[in-house]
Amino acid sequence: MQMVHIQMKWKKFMPPLIILAGPTTSKKSDTAIELAEKMNSEIISADSMQVYKYFNIGTAKVTPADRARVPHYLIDILEPDQEFSAFDFKAKALTQTRKLHRQGKIPIITGGTGLYIKVLCEDYDCAVQINPEIKKQVQSDIRTKGFIKMHEELQQIDPSSAERIPPLDTQRIERAISVFRQTGVPFSEFSQVKSKPNYEFPIYTFFIERNRKELYTNINQRVEKMMEKGWIEEVKGILDQGFSEKLKPFQSIGYAQIIKFLHEKQSLEKTIDLIKQDTRNYAKRQITWFKKLYDAKTIKADVSDNPTTLRDKVLALLPQTLTIFAFFLILSLVNSENAIGKEAKAYSSALSQFQKGNFHQAALLFRSIYSSTPDTTEKKRASYLLAHSLANTNKLDESIEIFLASIKTYPEMEDYIRFYLAEVFLNSGKTKEALEQVNIVSKKFPKTLLLTKSNILLAKILEKDNKVETALNVLAETEKKLSVLSKSSENRSYLPEVIYHQGHLYHKSGKLTEAYNRYRFLHFAFPTNQLTQQAKEEMNKLAKDVSIKIKPLTLDEYEQRIRALRDDVEYQQVVNEISELLKIRTSLPVNFYFYLARAQKGLRKRNLSNSALRKFLEHYPGHKRTQEALFMIGRNLWNTGYYQDGLKYFKNSIDQGVDPTLTNQARFFIGKMHEEKKRYREATKYYTKLVSEFTDEYAERAAWQLGWMNYTIGNFQKAYDYFDESSR
Repeated sequence: MQMVHIQMKWKKFMPPLIILAGPTTSKKSDTAIELAEKMNSEIISADSMQVYKYFNIGTAKVTPADRARVPHYLIDILEPDQEFSAFDFKAKALTQTRKLHRQGKIPIITGGTGLYIKVLCEDYDCAVQINPEIKKQVQSDIRTKGFIKMHEELQQIDPSSAERIPPLDTQRIERAISVFRQTGVPFSEFSQVKSKPNYEFPIYTFFIERNRKELYTNINQRVEKMMEKGWIEEVKGILDQGFSEKLKPFQSIGYAQIIKFLHEKQSLEKTIDLIKQDTRNYAKRQITWFKKLYDAKTIKADVSDNPTTLRDKVLALLPQTLTIFAFFLILSLVNSENAIGKEAKAYSSALSQFQKGNFHQAALLFRSIYSSTPDTTEKKRASYLLAHSLANTNKLDESIEIFLASIKTYPEMEDYIRFYLAEVFLNSGKTKEALEQVNIVSKKFPKTLLLTKSNILLAKILEKDNKVETALNVLAETEKKLSVLSKSSENRSYLPEVIYHQGHLYHKSGKLTEAYNRYRFLHFAFPTNQLTQQAKEEMNKLAKDVSIKIKPLTLDEYEQRIRALRDDVEYQQVVNEISELLKIRTSLPVNFYFYLARAQKGLRKRNLSNSALRKFLEHYPGHKRTQEALFMIGRNLWNTGYYQDGLKYFKNSIDQGVDPTLTNQARFFIGKMHEEKKRYREATKYYTKLVSEFTDEYAERAAWQLGWMNYTIGNFQKAYDYFDESSR
């Protein structure tokens, strides 16, 4: 536990990982190259097709010339008949990321495979290891039964995954069916339980978004250019090497259509049109996927933007979150001779000890660099981290001496040096000197990212000088500023610390009721924060004082607590607390039933999720959220195999007609359910209504499904018309 705490404490001082995502033809790869050159960094590919050798043209693989400009990883690492999963990507990407960090570089991950990026930056559950026999059997079934039959099997066992995975995507079909056969649990349910990963480095994600029409034009032009470059000849060449056309890479967009063309099952014109169509649909799915990435910042790209201007847009956002890593960026500008010299190796070794929390060993190594190395960037960094290491081994006077010297030798980090110098002064009992440093930070660096931490430190200094009221005023003003920030803001994460410190100061000054109320606020507003447990212990001690009036949580406060628990994926705790409330109340406000339903669904207990929704319908007949409840019940029933009951609830949801989006989603799902059962006439009725009367997302998807249905039964002209409709 001690080591984890140290790593998290120093996480913000570790070089980050930058992720650059975007749909195909959004110029993300070129932008990543520009960014990497600017930062003297290297690129890790997140493309499930570019890992394979020989598949170059159709994957838009980075050219040898560009790879000479900037090193790329996870490209051309496999033969076409080798397996590679999202779990493999995560393991290899993390290994390479940490390797680049040890070299003092900031890695850039870019690519269009959304699952790879989601697995990495959201801890998306992909780690189910498939038994080789199960894997072999599923692959055999795909070869013998065909992808259409296997997609139908997927619709039966996991409708949610079948809805997301196109019938031609055999790789993802294989994965979803394999997971189900291995675990008995639908693959879609694994994806619902996700959390922010607890890496030792921060992740900054950017999503390049382009106008849909411009994107589609780019896609059409790219396909034409790929054909001109010899895409068909590339496919022939790979087949001539003896590789089977049934291998996974040949099932991907473009390659699958060209295989059909080579078997004379369709004309070249139709092949090109289908590739364009499938690529446009893939781009739509990519956009949907990337927009849901955790904490991703959107880069709006217009027609005039090129990789250089997009790079600058990314860099313009970095100072707000990345200023703290300025010294790493500066280091990246040193020449390659320094990067491979003895000093760099010594520094890398020292940094490794520092990251592990071995501060005594780190101090010895940093001191060696500090005393023997000439004035270089490495020496500046070593002196800065030597001062930190000494402070952590309680050698405060030496730490102060080196921090003071670093102010002159390392001006790029002056605000950080002064802040931590103030902290060491405080720990050594020198409050006057500590106050002086904090005041310099706030006056000289009004935009520093350390401003919030500086105010918290100021309150601690004032407390040490017995100026408790002044300290409380500083914290109150800090709380006021932090409270208006968005939840995703890094500075807002300091709010629990501010509130806990207020409680501590009120307690210290004898204002017990105020102290209790501050701890109480932490209990319902930040239930999963590590300080909340300490606050609860303090509340229990204060509760023994008869002068304090204990107030039970109001329903509004309960809701705030439960919403926070839900947001932090504490589903079981949500269920426990709402269940306790239902023991003492005959009914609860509307939102509680939906929190309970979603928590039960997150725990894969869809029957209990429906039970919560039915209680809502019982207690609130005619409520404006009735349609939502009916829809959710219908979806749970469909996903658990209760086909007729699911249809009934979806139809009842449509009858409510309050929310047009929900109504159209229900129509689309009914169409899907009929299609699964091969009731194509009924499916067509629902899909056609969407296509003819609406222009939203579900109308587009309905047009695609109509195209697919007609394609499977041989009505190719109708299929083409509907595919064309869905791309507009």
